[in-house]
Amino acid sequence: APMNTRPNCIPTLTPTQVMALDPAGTGADPALLALFNSRYPLPNDPSAGDGVNTEGYLFNVPSFLKENTFVGRVDFNITSKQKLFARGTWDRDNNTEFTAQFPTDPPALIGEINHNRSFVVGYTWTISNTLVNNIFAGLTRSVLDFPAEFGPTAPTLYEFGQNLDLTNPYGSFSSQARNVGVPEVREQLSWAKGRHTMEFGVDIKPIREFSNLANSINFPIIGMGGNINQLSPNLRPADINQSQSAINEYDGFFPALLGRFAETSTNFNYDVAGNPLPIGSPANRNYAYNEFELYAQDTFKIRPSLTVTYGLRWQYHAVPYEVNGFESVPTVDEQGLFGARVAAAAQGINGNTAAPLVSYILAGPKNNGPGYYKPDYKDFAPKIGIAYSPSFTSGLLGSLFGDKKTVIRAGGSIVYDRVLNTLEFELDEENFLFSNNVPETFGTPGDPTTSLATDPRFTGLSTPPTVAASPIPRPYTPNVDAMGNPIGLAQLGGFPQFFAFNQNLRTPYAVTASFGVQRSEERRVGKECRSR
Repeated sequence: APMNTRPNCIPTLTPTQVMALDPAGTGADPALLALFNSRYPLPNDPSAGDGVNTEGYLFNVPSFLKENTFVGRVDFNITSKQKLFARGTWDRDNNTEFTAQFPTDPPALIGEINHNRSFVVGYTWTISNTLVNNIFAGLTRSVLDFPAEFGPTAPTLYEFGQNLDLTNPYGSFSSQARNVGVPEVREQLSWAKGRHTMEFGVDIKPIREFSNLANSINFPIIGMGGNINQLSPNLRPADINQSQSAINEYDGFFPALLGRFAETSTNFNYDVAGNPLPIGSPANRNYAYNEFELYAQDTFKIRPSLTVTYGLRWQYHAVPYEVNGFESVPTVDEQGLFGARVAAAAQGINGNTAAPLVSYILAGPKNNGPGYYKPDYKDFAPKIGIAYSPSFTSGLLGSLFGDKKTVIRAGGSIVYDRVLNTLEFELDEENFLFSNNVPETFGTPGDPTTSLATDPRFTGLSTPPTVAASPIPRPYTPNVDAMGNPIGLAQLGGFPQFFAFNQNLRTPYAVTASFGVQRSEERRVGKECRSR
C-alpha cells in the first residue's frame, strides 16, 4: 500500500520503498514471506502482540493422557517345604508432553511414553524346622521416552532475533529417552539355634542405564542481533515516529523482513576419538554401576525379658562408568585448584595464571583411564539393638514399669547411602570432550549498513548458514584461548561446571541412634457383682 500521511494513521512502506532502504537492494525476502504465509494463521486474539504488526492466535488442541498398569502374581507349592511365587507389573502410559503450536501440527509436538515394568521370582525352601532359605531374582526397568512427534526442519530450529514479538515458526524437537535396568539377586538364609536366630544374606545389583539425547541441533536466528543491536537513521523511513519504542519495533522487524541472519550456533556431538558427528546425531550413553552387599545378623534372646540384636553389613557400590568410553575427568581436582588459589591469594598473586590449568582426559575402563572417583572398599555398617521388658510386681519400680508391661528399646547403626546416578547426566552435559556448541555471529560491529548488505539471508528451511566443527584434542584444556593463553574460569561457569565428583569421594553415611519406652496399661470398668 502507498505510504499514508494522514494524521493519526500508521504509515506503511511499499515493496519498492523497502527495497530502497535495503543496502543490498533486494528488499523483502520472498522465501521468508512464503514461510510466513504458509506457517502462520490469521490472528484472532487482539489482546496478544503489539496490536499493529502482530496479534495472537487462539485454538483448541487435545492433550492425551493414558495410564494403564497391569499386575499379576502366581503362587505355587512345589512340595510342603518348597514354595515358589512370581509377580510382575507393567505400566503402559502414553501422554502429551508439549501440545501443538498451530492447528495444522500434530496434536503433540513432544510425547511422553512410560513403559516401566518389573518382575520377581521367589523360592522358599524350608530345609528343616530351624533352617529356611529364601532366594529372589528379578528385574526392575524404568523406560521413559520423550519422542519428538513433529520436526519438519530437523536438525535446524529457526528462531527470531531481538525486538521481534513473533513466535518462532516451529517448536523445539529436542527429545530424550532413558532405559534403566536394575536386575537383582538376593539370597537370605535364616537359622534358628537355641536362643539365637541368625540371618545371612547376599544382594547383587548389576545396574545398566542407557540414555539418548537428541541435542545436536543447528539454531539460526533471523533478524536483529549478532553484532548489531540497532539500525542507523539511513535505514529507517524519514517520517518514522521518533519514540524509542517505535524505533525499536521497526529495527526489530526490518532485518527480519529482509531475511537477514544475525547469528547461528550448532550443538555438535563427538565420538570417543574427538571427531564431530553429523548434525542430528544423538548422544547415546550406556552407563554401568554394580552394587554388592553382604550381611549377617543374630537375634540373641539372652533371657525371656532381654533380647539383643546385632549384625554387620558390608557394601561395595562400584564406581559408575560409561561402557563405550564416553567418559572424561579433569587432571586437577577442585581441592588442588582451590588450594593453589588460596595459596596465591595469601601471597597477593592474582590473574589467570595464579592457578594450575585444568585439562580433561579420557577416563573409564574402556579408555584404560581413571574413574570418576576412587572405589571405596571399607563401607562396613554395624548395627546393634536391645529390647528389655522388666518384671516388677511391687514398689516404685512396679508402679513405673509393671510386670512385663513396659518395653525399653535402644539401638544404633551406620547406614550408607547410594551415590546418585543422576549425576552421570550432569557429568555428560559438561564433559568437554564429547559435545560442543560452536557459535557464529554475523554483522560488522557499529556498521548496520554493511551488515545488512553482506550478511547471509534466508533462502529456505533446508539451507541455513553452515557451521564447521573441528576435532576436539585429547587432552583438552577448555580455559585457554586459541593461542594457549589462560583465560580463567569465569567464561566457563566456574567450579560447578568443572567439577562434579571429588576424586577422593567417600560413600555418604549416617549414624543413627534411637531410644524408646513403651508402657501398656489395663483398666477395668464396671461393678463387681457377688451372689449368696
